[in-house]
Amino acid sequence: MTPVDVGLEADRRGEATPPATGPSTLLVCTANICRSPMAEALWRDAASRLDHAFPVASTGIEAQPGRPADPTCVELLAERGIDLTEHRAQRFSPERAMRHELVLVMEPEHQRRIMAAAPTLAGRVQLLGRWGAGPIDDPYGASRTEYEECLGQLEISVMAWLDRILMRRDATTT
Repeated sequence: MTPVDVGLEADRRGEATPPATGPSTLLVCTANICRSPMAEALWRDAASRLDHAFPVASTGIEAQPGRPADPTCVELLAERGIDLTEHRAQRFSPERAMRHELVLVMEPEHQRRIMAAAPTLAGRVQLLGRWGAGPIDDPYGASRTEYEECLGQLEISVMAWLDRILMRRDATTT
């Protein structure tokens, strides 16, 4: 029985339908304290609002494990009702990335470095801003305005990917 069949059967019995699932996604930036943790939090929030369970995590190519999210990122997301205070940086590893169906990076250099370290990830590694925002610059140490611009690019990019994933999933289930 497919997840769709399970949901339809639950509907017939008057039970709550389990949330639909999507591909497991890893979001990658440089230090895992600004862009990828914000993208991860936005991804979770948007998927929840869409009543979908999209497994998501984030890492950084040069992350110092355990480091908290940048305070400006925490503040900006708090203004949107999203809590980033518990985030702790994790360093990218090919082994971790292999557990995900999709690896989304912030800039082409991240993609180049990942492919050099793990060519077996070919086809999984894509630019988060592929569908409009393009490469997403690191706001670390910049003005609040630049953090806000980065967050705007992340919001557009996350929603573009979720829309594409949902369209593709809907096309295969109808």
